[in-house]
Amino acid sequence: MLLYALLGLAGYSLFLHPVVIYLLDKKHLRQFPSAGYGLAGISVLWRIAQIIQNAHFSSVYDAHQRYGSHIRIGPTQLSVSDPRAMNDIYGHGAGFAKDAFYDAGAGVHRSMADTRVKEEHQRKRKMLAQAFAQKTVVNMEPLIRTGLEGLVKQIDRHASAPGEMKMNIRRYLNYFAIDFMGLVVFGESLGCVEAGNDLVDAQTAEGTVYKAPYIKSLHDMHMHTVITGADPSFLSLSTKLLSFHPGVKSTANWVNIVNHLCQKRLQSQGPSSQKDIFSSFLQNSKGEDLNLDLGEILVECSVIMNAGSETNCAVLVSAIYHIYKYPRVLARLQEELDNAVPLIPGEDIPSYHQIATLPYLRACIDEAMRIRPASTQGFPRVVPKGGRMIAGRFVDEGVTVSVPTYTLLQNPDVFTNPFEYNPDRWLAGDKAKLLSAFYPFSHGPRACIGRNISYFEQLLAVATIVRLFDFDWVGDGYETIERFNGNPGELYGTVRRRSVSVGET
Repeated sequence: MLLYALLGLAGYSLFLHPVVIYLLDKKHLRQFPSAGYGLAGISVLWRIAQIIQNAHFSSVYDAHQRYGSHIRIGPTQLSVSDPRAMNDIYGHGAGFAKDAFYDAGAGVHRSMADTRVKEEHQRKRKMLAQAFAQKTVVNMEPLIRTGLEGLVKQIDRHASAPGEMKMNIRRYLNYFAIDFMGLVVFGESLGCVEAGNDLVDAQTAEGTVYKAPYIKSLHDMHMHTVITGADPSFLSLSTKLLSFHPGVKSTANWVNIVNHLCQKRLQSQGPSSQKDIFSSFLQNSKGEDLNLDLGEILVECSVIMNAGSETNCAVLVSAIYHIYKYPRVLARLQEELDNAVPLIPGEDIPSYHQIATLPYLRACIDEAMRIRPASTQGFPRVVPKGGRMIAGRFVDEGVTVSVPTYTLLQNPDVFTNPFEYNPDRWLAGDKAKLLSAFYPFSHGPRACIGRNISYFEQLLAVATIVRLFDFDWVGDGYETIERFNGNPGELYGTVRRRSVSVGET
């Protein structure tokens, strides 16, 4: 009886109810064209189908090219690709609250990423501001160098192997990003680079320790979240219907991975005195105990490890792939790096101050973030009471709106030849115009707090790899697989040490 009731409710939710909304048009949304040749405005099934087929970000992009800047991607959801919408929706003082989509991945305790309460978000962001400040990040350089030393050893191992041994560079950059975040958050690497895999310790609430796959746990969990959150008004129903999804088990694995890291960190000596992000949850900058609930610490560590490893992996893969794909770009960057940090045997890793202000290095990373953004979809917000003008069009209150990151960063009116990887655009172009549509870290009071850590990692990692190695890619590049983030697929290549003489430029 319960199964029939659920199926009946599902049929109404997915088919009849959206048609009623479409016909009544209380939010005056029929004035906007719908993606999927009209299907998106009638049913959320269009979006779910695109998500499952890994076609969501590209389908939204295609719809914007066909219909314009304001399109309907759901019965009550608009996508706006005009750069002005970034400030209208996400800017300081805009007043757009997070959509109920964020409930799909939330637990009992809310993190800074999924809390929908403004005051709670401000409290959490203030608590972490010092930990993510540029000065604090730079002081973590010894930790980062430790992670890079391990990565260089693994690339060297592949470079020195007999014959032409293929290396899955995506995997190792992913392992490095995981280890990097472990060092930054907990002061300890997870050991993925050294092990050559992502099996890490997980610990249940009862204390049982076992091995779980870090990457698969995140990816399955994210896919479950984006599917169930596609129509948050039926979240309780979709969660029941998708109880079989591998994301359910993976969510438990992910929670246990973070629990193990937190429990281990709490047992370390002087836990509040270590120079890592975790210490910020124990004491404030004045040395006063915060006495936070362990559940709150767990969810904050979870979202930082999650976002940091996922997005940084995507950017690193994009940067390394595109730099080596274009010989002109590679030659220019290696020349800049050789002039700034000549290759000397035994000194593989440059210091941050040596490479932090190199213009072409930064341009290569910014262009990598633009052409293959780590976050491809829009972040949903709800139009406040009274409605708002968004990029020149009025939208009724209660409508969910977002700016599609991938579409925005491929805007041909801003980025000439948008599908060409061209770091020169950041040095010779109209910088103000480019920045008007360049929002890889989102915008406003909820913009990514990890911007400083992200650039710090990318600058050091890209500089180290490009100084030391040459890659030849095997195959036709790599796929972007969209879950919550735009995850890079496998990327294979052969590698060799550069043969630059000491002092040669």
